[in-house]
Amino acid sequence: MKFFSTLGLALLILLGFSACQKKENYPITPNITYKDFIVFNADSAYLQVNFTDGDGDIGYPANDASAPYNFWVEYMYLDSATNSILPMTVTVGTQTDTVFGKYHIPNITPTGKDKELNGEIQVQLEAAGQPAWYSPLPIYVKVPNVIYFKVWMFDRAGHKSNVITTKGYTVPPL
Repeated sequence: MKFFSTLGLALLILLGFSACQKKENYPITPNITYKDFIVFNADSAYLQVNFTDGDGDIGYPANDASAPYNFWVEYMYLDSATNSILPMTVTVGTQTDTVFGKYHIPNITPTGKDKELNGEIQVQLEAAGQPAWYSPLPIYVKVPNVIYFKVWMFDRAGHKSNVITTKGYTVPPL
């Protein structure tokens, strides 16, 4: 009988511990970390980042035509003269602009009471006739030897995530 009461007490304690599983407690501002940059071939590459968001308000419904871009990729390069990472720019006439990739994250807000999210965002970079890491660069832009990406995102409340800079990627010669 003592064996069964000890076993019962042990099961009760185990049940208590399993009921007290620690719930993640992410902040409501999105947070991102660099995961990988994967080149598949001359016109296809993926940029991958991990993310967390405490209130789960990531993305917009697919049918929302007025949805703002909520995932940004700024193209950067290693300036060999100063050994610093600088924004990539393109000049057309007298107008100079920084080169960005802008993307829409689909609505991934969970249903139910617990809205906290963690996951991975994968962006496919591609361009016809030129390597993916050049996209969206016009064909006449001189491509640097080492390219980086500065990445950030926004949630629906307008909270901007931290800004990360990826590892450098050596661009193969054309």
